[in-house]
Amino acid sequence: MASSIIDVAKRSGVAISTVSKYMSGGNVKPELSSRIKKAIEELNYSPNPIAQGLKKSKTFIFGILVPNATDIFCGGLATRLSVILEQRGYGLLQCDYNSDRDLFRRKAEFLESKKIDGVFVFPEGLMIDDFAAFRRRNIPIVAIDSLIDGLTQDMITSDNYGAGYMCGEYLIKHGHENAAVLCSMKGVRTSEYRCNGFLDAFKKSGYEIGSDNILYDCENGDTDIIGFIKQLKEKETSVTAVFSVNYHISIKTVFNLLYDGIRIGSDISFISVDNIFSDKKQQDIITCAMQDIDTLAETAAELMFARMTGAEIGKAKHRNIAMILNEGKTVYDML
Repeated sequence: MASSIIDVAKRSGVAISTVSKYMSGGNVKPELSSRIKKAIEELNYSPNPIAQGLKKSKTFIFGILVPNATDIFCGGLATRLSVILEQRGYGLLQCDYNSDRDLFRRKAEFLESKKIDGVFVFPEGLMIDDFAAFRRRNIPIVAIDSLIDGLTQDMITSDNYGAGYMCGEYLIKHGHENAAVLCSMKGVRTSEYRCNGFLDAFKKSGYEIGSDNILYDCENGDTDIIGFIKQLKEKETSVTAVFSVNYHISIKTVFNLLYDGIRIGSDISFISVDNIFSDKKQQDIITCAMQDIDTLAETAAELMFARMTGAEIGKAKHRNIAMILNEGKTVYDML
């Protein structure tokens, strides 16, 4: 026999009204929230969203729009967020817009037609006009990892500057005084923040990374990064370490280093920002600053529920979450 809200209230030792408030995203004391969450998991309780929706004129469905569903960070956060929302009786409808503004608009119209209660967005290259479908009905928006220019919305980001600084400090601690910085195309904010943090860590320790060692990716294959790898192979550089600003550049660089017979972790040290691998054993290989997906997902849900229930009114909220240093085997000690 399926468990009921009454069973959850009894198991957690709180009033039925408190469980109901928790399920609808209301403010409940952390201690009580923890007990309710545990009871829900133990009883495998799942509320009836149709019945709830009829009572409250809600669908109990959120949308999430991602630029690339295969991206480890986007996919991992969406998966974790889905679990958190399910515990509160909400479903999550995911759409991939393939970094295409026209496709984003069509997906936004689709989600709006489903009368979603709110939407989470990874806004890659999007503009305020792309959100017309959600603005028509004042659908709450939580932006993830980037700002939507001109639009008032709650937002969560990882501390990109802090991640770059942390990576710089780590290399310096292991005796590295000269490094190459592999960036995205110029103008990408997250890349710039991570690069600036890394450079500042070196400056603080009295080391200067020259502009020739700050390399940029581009859409065609003839990139500064590939040229740098050729220099490494021919031993025409004094660089002892490489800092990569994101997943895509890291994968490209690692494969090219290996292809050219350069041993990562002995010939050259390598450190990166981003969730490069989803498998724990793979994560243990590369030293990197990783997004704290659990905290990001929990914070995104918290902001959404606060906005929906009226606990947050007016000014948009921004939460900046520290990244986690994953110590792998790709940085060697020069001391």
